[in-house]
Amino acid sequence: MKSSDTRSRKLAEPSYKLRKVKGEWNLYECTGNQEDQDEDKDDSSKLSNEEMLRRKNTASDFGVEKEKAITAFNNYNEKLKKKFEFTCERIGIDFMLLGKSKKLRRKYLLKYLREYNEAAAEEIEQTLKFFQRRFSIFMRKRIIWLSEYESFINQTDKIWNTIMKHHAKRWRKVLYYKLENPQDF
Repeated sequence: MKSSDTRSRKLAEPSYKLRKVKGEWNLYECTGNQEDQDEDKDDSSKLSNEEMLRRKNTASDFGVEKEKAITAFNNYNEKLKKKFEFTCERIGIDFMLLGKSKKLRRKYLLKYLREYNEAAAEEIEQTLKFFQRRFSIFMRKRIIWLSEYESFINQTDKIWNTIMKHHAKRWRKVLYYKLENPQDF
């Protein structure tokens, strides 16, 4: 064999590898680290391409582990639920103080407050269910990128705050109307 034949064979071998790997996405073959290639060749032959991608992305800086994402979202949702409950308590306290200043009977104030508390509890539960459904749909993705997760959390925060603002505005209007016109109810 001539030296030119070996040279052409050496040049052809890497291109053969690239053609072989073209349909697969294997990071170790791209880096050229022979030790890593030999160790992971056995593993990569057993795993599908999707499993390799999933393993690499969940451990990377760009991916989010699903278990951690679920835990973080549930904690964040609980925090927003408590914020909503605090808003509802504040509305109830303001209503009772204003009712006392107008010298309305405690019986009527408690009746209206009870109605409000039931409606507020139902609205909080519906809001929680809405966000849990929304999160479960989001989590169906195989790979969850950090930027997508952060965007989802920001959207969740904006929607929670919007719901709380509308709730407070609507119920303050209703309760203040009841204070101004107690004979209508």
